[in-house]
Amino acid sequence: MKPRRRSGACSAAAALGLLLTGCGIPGTDVVEAGEPAAVTVPGRSDSTLLFFVSPSGELTPVLHQFRPDGAGQALLALRLGPDEADRAAGLTTQLPPFEFSQLGRTGDVQVKAAKGRVDVVVDMAVNGLSETARNQVLCTLAHAEPKGESYEVKVTGSDGVIGPGRCPLDAA
Repeated sequence: MKPRRRSGACSAAAALGLLLTGCGIPGTDVVEAGEPAAVTVPGRSDSTLLFFVSPSGELTPVLHQFRPDGAGQALLALRLGPDEADRAAGLTTQLPPFEFSQLGRTGDVQVKAAKGRVDVVVDMAVNGLSETARNQVLCTLAHAEPKGESYEVKVTGSDGVIGPGRCPLDAA
């Protein structure tokens, strides 16, 4: 019985040796590939980007086929949360649930845009928002302007300020 154990041990050692050699594939250094790809979204004149959270917890832009009349409507659409198709794809939001009793107050969004910056005053608490929820707001508002550009955004809420900052998904 000892020869069989020795034979099995030798076979295992040989297989381990083959695995560790990597089949003769040499290692490589990191290859620089340049800047991240930029994506142009067709149809932006009649649609807007809302930013939700993927199942893996990452911020995800979603194209919705409506054009908000300013940042107030974009923020309202974001606060209403993912629609049925978005939820079926596993998208969620980290913003607090929208209460329809607030519907009359959501029009109280003040927007001032100038030279690549948008200042927004909203009637909602912002201090208690998670970083992901803050970025949902920043990114949605940064892309709410009709020119299709991204803006630096400062959001003043009922209890504090977010920003000024840029959407972390935008290329620098």
